[in-house]
Amino acid sequence: MYRARAKERGEHRWPCKIGRTEQNPLQRVLSQAATALPEKPFIAVAFRTKYSAALEAAFHAVFTLRGLAVQDAPGTEWFLTSPQEAIALAKVFDPASYSEGVPSAADGAKR
Repeated sequence: MYRARAKERGEHRWPCKIGRTEQNPLQRVLSQAATALPEKPFIAVAFRTKYSAALEAAFHAVFTLRGLAVQDAPGTEWFLTSPQEAIALAKVFDPASYSEGVPSAADGAKR
């Protein structure tokens, strides 16, 4: 929904939840708000890394410093960004967590 609206307006960023989990990403999202969502959530990208807490903190810090935190969102994990920006950061901070053409997304995630 957010992505489609952004594309309609010619924007390249939309509200994205940047968080970590040790379980299947889709199952994690569904466990948080399954009955509150009118459709199945879309997981744009997921990274596998030994440094999940550090990578999440780095993403949050960079997006916050760039002024991209969504102020009226519930919680502190929503940022005005895109999967491409997250991928670019992952390539800088933890290149092993993302490989072009090799699925690093967990089951249920799409790239």
